[in-house]
Amino acid sequence: MDTRLITFGAGSFWAVEAVFQEVEGVVKVTSGYSGGTHEPYPSHYAMWPEMKNFAEVVQVEYNPEITSLADLLYIFMTIHDPTSKIQNGSTADSRYRSIIFYENNYEKAIIDLVMEDMQLGFSNPIITEVKRFERFFIAQENDQKFYQRHKKYGSYMQFIDQILIKFRRQHPVKLRANLSYTKQLESA
Repeated sequence: MDTRLITFGAGSFWAVEAVFQEVEGVVKVTSGYSGGTHEPYPSHYAMWPEMKNFAEVVQVEYNPEITSLADLLYIFMTIHDPTSKIQNGSTADSRYRSIIFYENNYEKAIIDLVMEDMQLGFSNPIITEVKRFERFFIAQENDQKFYQRHKKYGSYMQFIDQILIKFRRQHPVKLRANLSYTKQLESA
């Protein structure tokens, strides 16, 4: 199977990861950090004060025969507000900014087209950063598949639930076929 990667951030990687784990054609979602200048390897808790321009991101491995990059970008642009710097509740922290990393000119062209199309639906300008991918640091194991392992982890899980419900309602044809709990959450 030929797979591709795209890396993006839109607030906490826990929320973005939870959405893309439900998308048909997505093979793997890995939480981590990108876009920064810190050495050595960053970790979620140990390096908060030293983070230099890093964003919490997810790296999505997908099968382009099942879902397209454009489909993933439309999903990405609708699960957060790409016109706001505040992506994590009330936290205006650059770690939680809206950002897309591309690996080649073809991906950049698709990103530009999708963003141009999406701009038509917003009165404020889209401020999502678009940068060439340089490197990706995997977050610690506890941050991987966080929502799946901690669904009852307080009010932040309710925030993720709301993002998932929004995604499921806006993109029902992109859901994995084996999501038996989807209807239960949508009716809540």
